[in-house]
Amino acid sequence: MKTNNKIYYLSYALTMILTLWWLTGFAQAAAEKDRAIVIRLEPNAEVQYPDEDTWISAWPGMELREGDIVRCSGNGSMDIAFSDGSLLSIMPGTSICLPILHVDKEKNFINRSIRLFKGILNAIVEKTNGSNKNYTVSTRTVVAGIRGTRFTLLSADEQSSHVAVYEGSIEIHSPQFPEDVIVLEEGYEAQVANGERPRAPSKMGAEMEQYNLEMKRLEEQRTLMRDTVEDFFRKRYEEKRLYMNPEDKARPPETKSLYLQPESGPGYRKKFRYP
Repeated sequence: MKTNNKIYYLSYALTMILTLWWLTGFAQAAAEKDRAIVIRLEPNAEVQYPDEDTWISAWPGMELREGDIVRCSGNGSMDIAFSDGSLLSIMPGTSICLPILHVDKEKNFINRSIRLFKGILNAIVEKTNGSNKNYTVSTRTVVAGIRGTRFTLLSADEQSSHVAVYEGSIEIHSPQFPEDVIVLEEGYEAQVANGERPRAPSKMGAEMEQYNLEMKRLEEQRTLMRDTVEDFFRKRYEEKRLYMNPEDKARPPETKSLYLQPESGPGYRKKFRYP
């Protein structure tokens, strides 16, 4: 009987270890896909890493990761390309936190959460493959659920937010009233005040329509940069593979780092980049 109990506990322990290993790999794989690079930049734009207290000036080609905070002051602006094909246009006077991963281990579900602290964010979010991934973009007053769309989110202060959809649709709700969800369709906008439920959608007005021009510019930028961005992430993946398998026979005689950030001083990440 004792032998059977030992076998049972050992089997249970092994199952738990394998489950944890799989979930860890699942989350790491998702994080690896959330790599991003700066593809356009107008000074002044700065970045703060999650493990740092200081701000550093951004540069074209800079690699960004989960939890980095970006702010554009003065006339500064920035375009960011993600490895899944999504793009963000960060307008002057805007600060955001790049996607944080939230993993539901039971449902095998990943949510990428972008936080807009203030300013104007234009986004082209690619449709996700499968039902286990989602994006949310939030301010203090609104949470928007994204699944493949073009939209603008404006938050001039902490009292209200404006959302406009140029293609596709999104679901929005107030953080205080998560059960009251409204669907915002293409060509419509909605406003959400702090502590209130979303107002009924209305036809997009001239104020929000003007950002559609920025959306078209962003789409053109993506077309021009598509091959360059895809090549960057392909090389990043190969660099990681070579690092994790130093004896790989396919390793070239000399492999230079493809990271575009400094190896010391401002911009250097203390924590090594590979998991």
